[in-house]
Amino acid sequence: MALVSCMHPSTVCALFALGVSVLGGCGRGAGEAGDAADQGTGEGTESGTESGDGDGDGDCSGLEDDPVSQPVTVTVRNQGSEPLYIWTSLGDCDAGATPVYAIDGVQLRQAAWQRTCAEALDALPCGAGDGCGGTAWSGVYLDVDGVYETQWSGLSLAAVDLPAACEVDASCVDCLRAQQVPAGDYMFRVVGDRGCDPIEGGCSCTPNADGWCDLSGNEMQDTVEAQAVLAYPGATSVELVFQ
Repeated sequence: MALVSCMHPSTVCALFALGVSVLGGCGRGAGEAGDAADQGTGEGTESGTESGDGDGDGDCSGLEDDPVSQPVTVTVRNQGSEPLYIWTSLGDCDAGATPVYAIDGVQLRQAAWQRTCAEALDALPCGAGDGCGGTAWSGVYLDVDGVYETQWSGLSLAAVDLPAACEVDASCVDCLRAQQVPAGDYMFRVVGDRGCDPIEGGCSCTPNADGWCDLSGNEMQDTVEAQAVLAYPGATSVELVFQ
């Protein structure tokens, strides 16, 4: 288990706009992604595609997501003196819920205007929803001494070109495919916000026995960050601790 903790001012947006360098010389792609089955709030999903035809004429094989071979348990602990709000989906900028954590060089977030390869082959239009409205963000309230546990699949979303015969929508020339990351050291980060700006009646929930609950609201830009390095695939768990 890798364990590193720190605290410093940041912004929630920084969590979702991390750089694309991976420690230890890990490879990186055009974009990357994938979270697997999680225990807690819903996270970025991985859609498998079946080998088949996009428009009935071409071979669309090779667009399937990689299988999950070495998942990692991700634990977030709040050992600080005040509750924290950890934001996941940024309103309608995201296609569904995403992880509470980020990983340098690994794309876990699917933007609202992006499509997985499975969605592209199902003829869902690309390019839609590329604006961000004012809907409430979703996130996790983590109480003092609270513990939130989830998983990372070891996969990263990468943009791949769609074969011309598979382009069922003229606007879809590529799609997101979940790919296995190479071995290396990966920096995990999680940002906690000390405040919550209520939107649509959010910012309130009742923590469970582990000290967390799902909520909605908006960030206050009064943040702290915890980080830890995971040696993958040797280590199978990582802890991020707020002090």
